[in-house]
Amino acid sequence: MKIWKISFLITVCLTIVFLAGCAAQASDVLVAYTRAGGIANLNDSLTVYRDGRVTVTRRGNQCEFILDRGELKLLEETLATAGLADLDRQYLPENQGADLLEYAVTYNGRTISAQDTAVPDSLWPVLELLNQTAGKCS
Repeated sequence: MKIWKISFLITVCLTIVFLAGCAAQASDVLVAYTRAGGIANLNDSLTVYRDGRVTVTRRGNQCEFILDRGELKLLEETLATAGLADLDRQYLPENQGADLLEYAVTYNGRTISAQDTAVPDSLWPVLELLNQTAGKCS
């Protein structure tokens, strides 16, 4: 009986440590970005962490690198001034097309999705910088 109680307590403690670690990892993300579709049938994703680490998945390959302080600061400023909190959650074009790119940016727990020809002006600088960052893994 005593062994069962000890096993149970160890399991509870490990579960708490695991869940705390998962929560810390999620809060480490500065921005997550996906770009999909288009003629090239892209399916790219990029995650930038608050410490400057970057993970890019592109064409089935994964690449990791670290932004320098200047690059990270520029990204943080671009995100902060884009007014993402004021944007609608989704922007769709009036005329759908098979070759349109779809973008999704998640920042501060909020995701903004848009397709080509319907991207709001304030979102373009963010997309351009994220595409440039992802391009480091070409």
